[in-house]
Amino acid sequence: MRKQYDFAAAKRNPYAKRLKKAVTIRLEPDVIDYFKSLSTDTGIPYQNLINLYLLDCAKEKRRLALTCRVVRDGGERMVPVSTLVPGDLILLSAGNLIPADGLVIEAEDFLVSEASMTGESFPVEKRPGLVEPEAAVSARTNAVFLGASVRSGTAKVLVVDTGIRTAFGAIAAQLSARQP
Repeated sequence: MRKQYDFAAAKRNPYAKRLKKAVTIRLEPDVIDYFKSLSTDTGIPYQNLINLYLLDCAKEKRRLALTCRVVRDGGERMVPVSTLVPGDLILLSAGNLIPADGLVIEAEDFLVSEASMTGESFPVEKRPGLVEPEAAVSARTNAVFLGASVRSGTAKVLVVDTGIRTAFGAIAAQLSARQP
């Protein structure tokens, strides 16, 4: 074999743009178990089944119907996440995705995974209390942020920001404004 190769005259692979991209996603054990049992029935590897399902959703432009539990007009109800407004009181428990930025009003053994916001790989405890307004996101122990997930416990959270006005929305805006 040669120690050095000249690829200047090489032709580009015309199918390279169609190659699959490797990504890492976190799936709940129940989801994996579902696709594994489907794999046993069909003989198709479960990873391929997950990809086929997601591909079908993308082709059909299906959107997730995200809902959350809120307290409105003195009663608990399920509402679409898109209808949340500042001032809503949301009820969170293990397995929930946090649908908005908010302040923790009540909490019991409430641990949240904020890896997408802070890079912290371990869940952090959230509890009611006062924190300096200038505190870094990772130091805001009384606040939860859109996109984080509840690992354990329960909490009542007062919504303070939704959508693009959230901390996650600010990060997305900075990234989209930045030139590559």
